[in-house]
Amino acid sequence: MADNNENPSYVPSKDHGTALPQQRRSKFLKTPDKADYQRMTMMDFENMQIGAGNMMFKHVEFPLTYDQRYQLFRQILWQFSFGYISEEDYKAISRPKKVGFIAASAWGVGFMGLNQMYSTNPERFYKKFLLTPLSFIYFAVLPLGGLYLYQKRQSQTYAAMYTKYVGKLTDEELLELDAKFQPNRKVVYQYIIKRHKEQQQRLQEALPIGSESEL
Repeated sequence: MADNNENPSYVPSKDHGTALPQQRRSKFLKTPDKADYQRMTMMDFENMQIGAGNMMFKHVEFPLTYDQRYQLFRQILWQFSFGYISEEDYKAISRPKKVGFIAASAWGVGFMGLNQMYSTNPERFYKKFLLTPLSFIYFAVLPLGGLYLYQKRQSQTYAAMYTKYVGKLTDEELLELDAKFQPNRKVVYQYIIKRHKEQQQRLQEALPIGSESEL
């Protein structure tokens, strides 16, 4: 067996007892220069942004599902209604809220009246209200029924506006629209779109010749 000491490039490893050529060892132990630090800083910054974006938008998958598109649109309406939809549509959204506020106020006034009745004449309160079907209607049917009608009306209004404003937009255009109102999401959306395009390109390259026409 040849003596390893005769090979000047042989450096015994203290960890595993394996040989590592001196040339490769010096390459790994090279002191980083200014360009290396700048490159590492940029990579760390991009990874930090992408990592934060993945935590914030982990639910975002491209292409977007209908529910994701609808929720993005509703976020735009909730936060930036004046800057995006018309005044007429804004009033259409606000109308059920105003009606709901009036109904809730009327319910509250009625509750105050019942409380006053209980304070002045508890026996009458029990006989005339609490032990009758009126209590069930007042405390269950009216609140739940009003909430159901409000939710149904709002859903119909938002669905109509979704079709009107973003129904014809592509997924990429919708993300760009959301990023226009919230610039802090732009980097994340660009990463999502870029990743999707790279995946599509890899799929196209993996397809056998002639199979693209069959898809």
